[in-house]
Amino acid sequence: MAEKLTKKSSMKQLIFFFLLSFLTTYSTILAQEVVLESSNIPIFIIETEGEIKDEPKVDGTLGIIANEEGALNYIDDPFSGYDGIIGIEKRGNSSLSFDKKSYLFETRKASGANNNVELLGLPKENDWILYAPFIDKSLLRNVLMYDLANDLGQYAPRTRFCELVINGEYLGVYIFTEKIKRDKNRVNVTEYVDESQTPNDIGYIVRIDSWWQEHLGWKSPAFTVDGIERISRFQYVYPKYDDITEGQKEYIETYITDFEQELWDTDIPNLYDAYSKYIDINSFVDHLILTELSKNPDGYRLSTYLHKEVNGKLKMGPVWDYNFAFGNYWGYEDRYDGWEHDNNWWDYISGIPFWWEKFMQDPVFVGRLHERWNFWRAELLRCERIEQKIDNWATELDQAQKRNFTKWDNLGEDVHIDWNIGDTYEDEVDYLKRWVCGRIEWMDSEINALQEKHTDQFFSLYPNPTAGLCNLAYQSTIDTEAIVSLVNMQGALLFEQTYPIVEGNQQLELDFSKFGKGCYILTCTIDGKSSYQTIVIE
Repeated sequence: MAEKLTKKSSMKQLIFFFLLSFLTTYSTILAQEVVLESSNIPIFIIETEGEIKDEPKVDGTLGIIANEEGALNYIDDPFSGYDGIIGIEKRGNSSLSFDKKSYLFETRKASGANNNVELLGLPKENDWILYAPFIDKSLLRNVLMYDLANDLGQYAPRTRFCELVINGEYLGVYIFTEKIKRDKNRVNVTEYVDESQTPNDIGYIVRIDSWWQEHLGWKSPAFTVDGIERISRFQYVYPKYDDITEGQKEYIETYITDFEQELWDTDIPNLYDAYSKYIDINSFVDHLILTELSKNPDGYRLSTYLHKEVNGKLKMGPVWDYNFAFGNYWGYEDRYDGWEHDNNWWDYISGIPFWWEKFMQDPVFVGRLHERWNFWRAELLRCERIEQKIDNWATELDQAQKRNFTKWDNLGEDVHIDWNIGDTYEDEVDYLKRWVCGRIEWMDSEINALQEKHTDQFFSLYPNPTAGLCNLAYQSTIDTEAIVSLVNMQGALLFEQTYPIVEGNQQLELDFSKFGKGCYILTCTIDGKSSYQTIVIE
């Protein structure tokens, strides 16, 4: 690996640290005293035996007031959602400098052991987060992203709105959410029980994250793109960096490095064969869709999780940390254009892996992106549907947000790297809706243009839609073979068959009537050249 940086890289390093020191000096918000009497969302009341620090956790108690749906929660009501012991600490990196802090807590038994409990309808666990939306003055960006990811069939942390009181002080609206970890109801990969298991007998979770915590994982090889080294910093999440064995480290590092190296070494015509043996393509496509839809400036480079099950391929996710997304960033206000996957402005410091640019050169990946984008757009990613989600959440927070912005009077104020300034909460909500719909419109145009650029359609399919019977027509200049396959929108292979063909105009009769109604992707491959088309079975 080359250790010496280019002059361009060194200059950008200096610029970055200048910007970091500049941008982390923000207007201090004078916190106002607020007396909470009642709320239509759950109330969390925490008492601790000392000051809450970054680490370690301090002992405390948590009471949750969460009455039946439709009933107000009064501050002096009995604890109905939880009444027990916790350990709590502050959480975050740059967010630790915010006036409004986020917290990580674990539910405990009297003995100090973990207490796996169900909270507010979220499945039993003991590790939880109270996330403090501060620079996101819509209070909704992470909730929106996690909800959309769940809509697309992924696991993403479940969330609930709440208002928080710690040691008698009202602290505003918080997002109660699950911590990302291995669990049958979270990232469901095989548990590491004891050392009798071989490294390939357990599941893994890793993330791409901060360059300043290299002791938590490993660095990728250096891949030089446009004269700049791309180095990704991977961190062990499961097994944890202080639990993982040397054999497990070697296994997951080797798997990911082999994927990267083979992808890097392979030319475009053979890309799919190179990467498809290592990764679940649909999870990578959907991660790109969500990250690009939100135009997350931290996307791909920070808080980017991946996981791998026993005998399975590497998958992207869960999604995490989208507080700068959806136009909530310097230079992104009312800007709907531009891809984030090639926005490598941090260079080697927290560079975006080169994978995404190479994927976007591959006709197979682009074809799958086109199919899945249009499939999700038909219903789940409709602008009107997302606007309705945002309106529903804003209505739920109507009273609580007023108290939050009385406590933290930052509406209309610069906060950290927040360059979208709405004078009212309604301004922030309206901006979020407008930005999302503008971004969707841009992605519609760009993804369709990408497909046209990469697709050399050499067959026609009719009738389409079909009840099951259809014809595939094509022209061949040689005697050869055609491979026809059909996958569903989850990527499961349903049909694959090889047909001998001769020179001239040809037609194949296909019968897909045994498959259920829905959208599918049909692929025809002749002499290593593939083309794709959506088929609708009615």
